[in-house]
Amino acid sequence: MTQYRVIQIRNIEPLKIGAGGSKSNPTEPSKDYIPGSTIRGAFIAQWIKQGIFTEETGPSIVKGIDFYNAYPYRSGKLFIPTPQHLRVNKHIWRQKKADALAAGSVAPGAENMSVQLSNLLLNGEDRNTLEYRFISAENHTLVGAKISKYYTLHHSTSNKPLEREKENLFNYQALAPGQTFQSILSYDLQKHDFIEALFAQKESLLVYMGGSKGSGYGLCEVRAIGEAQTDYREAKKLLGLQIPSKLEPGKEFTVTCLSDCLFRDESGRPVNELPMRYLQQRCGDIFGTPTLTRSLVLTGLSEGFNTKWGARYPKETVLRAGSVLHYEWDRTLTEAEWERVCLNLEQRLLGMRTQDGYGWIGINLNFPLELKVEMDKDSTTIAPPPGRETISVEESSREKEMSARVKGIIEQGLKETKDQWLRMIVLKSGVDSQPAADRMVLGSKLQSHHLQLMLRELRLCISQLREPGGKRRTGEALSRRENKPFYLNHAEMCSIADCSFTAIIAYLNGGGEESANRRLETYADKMLGSKRGRLYYANEPHGNRLFVAELLEAGLYYLHRRDVS
Repeated sequence: MTQYRVIQIRNIEPLKIGAGGSKSNPTEPSKDYIPGSTIRGAFIAQWIKQGIFTEETGPSIVKGIDFYNAYPYRSGKLFIPTPQHLRVNKHIWRQKKADALAAGSVAPGAENMSVQLSNLLLNGEDRNTLEYRFISAENHTLVGAKISKYYTLHHSTSNKPLEREKENLFNYQALAPGQTFQSILSYDLQKHDFIEALFAQKESLLVYMGGSKGSGYGLCEVRAIGEAQTDYREAKKLLGLQIPSKLEPGKEFTVTCLSDCLFRDESGRPVNELPMRYLQQRCGDIFGTPTLTRSLVLTGLSEGFNTKWGARYPKETVLRAGSVLHYEWDRTLTEAEWERVCLNLEQRLLGMRTQDGYGWIGINLNFPLELKVEMDKDSTTIAPPPGRETISVEESSREKEMSARVKGIIEQGLKETKDQWLRMIVLKSGVDSQPAADRMVLGSKLQSHHLQLMLRELRLCISQLREPGGKRRTGEALSRRENKPFYLNHAEMCSIADCSFTAIIAYLNGGGEESANRRLETYADKMLGSKRGRLYYANEPHGNRLFVAELLEAGLYYLHRRDVS
């Protein structure tokens, strides 16, 4: 029996997943999704950390577990790669976008402005591809999404005198932090305990994905969504896949590649269609033999790196995600037969390297032929760090764009130096010779899950302080529990100016005891009396409280990174 586990991934740090190309190029692009192979590597690292995965047991654990690609997830919807058979008239599209931009958000119905699409499988006349890389369905209308990325300039030096190039400048492109993705794990029933062991102790996992993990990239939060399912249709609902399948009687059916697919014929050669033996293995011969009548495909090369080999996988030709294959059966199928065909073909990945996410297909997906002009915006994306420029940002005028860009560069430049200043205070704090009123204490007994809970609570306070008017958030917080964990109330575990974590949170929320608040205010006034302190927090409406919150966050994050790495 096959089980399905839906997981959600949120990248806390920028995510660098190379998209191929020449490795000698100083600018390396990044994928705009998380491949199944990347998720697989992160899970193996967790099993190794737990002592479950060894050289003897490892192959038996991962064999039979398929890791699907993780695609953007926003507002309850999973965004999948745009299929090749949907096209638009570029002139109408540009005019609609101009009208929507001119109308603005105040015009009634401007946010619902849409344009009609053509279906090339139905002899559509339009030939222009859609602007959006990912799409989903919303109220019988398609909505597009773009992924926030930015480039970061890096400088590497070498102390080896014999090397020809001692210094090097290069760019990394990375996914902006704070974005959410969802994926599926499919596995045999006997693998259930291995999967559940990862989520048994904690509500979520902190793992590293992608490259350059030691340079501020790759930290992600992974959580399981709902319960394990035995029905792929229920797993799709949890995943947020909003495109339904068309199951009415007929002969024709369409295969949409939801991920790159690596298909081989009987001789082992890569082919650009679904091999007949796959259809026969999954559906049997009772429905006859389908014939490929039309295809709209994109081809690419497979990629990947095997850690055990210490080498890259051989490159093979693949059908890229979004490719469409149109078949026709030799007889008309009923609704019940269509449901059986769809389930048999969709419920497991097809082809080669399915453990890395290759071979995810959808059958008879019923895409609406109407696309909203306004794309879906991800409000959770964290602002790019200093030196990182977000791409695909649309502005109404060039002057506004340049003004915002200059202002952003200045603010982000200050943020980088401010973060360095806070880290310096953290590293110099805790010296026993200092008076208690001038010390910041972070106890060595704080565990990774303690730090994770404290950081979550603290970041809610920081978000609250940065909101206009200081609007208070609702919901039960860690420090407002009746039975507080011991480490929250002990100054020797975590404190600033001899005030415990609970006292600090109360101060940040505008309450707390007067004596503790006075000590924290005095400590903040002393630190912000310097030139740097005045520069970084002079224009903040809650300067003292924000400084205390961000200083404690810097300390807890430093400990947490040290533990998870």
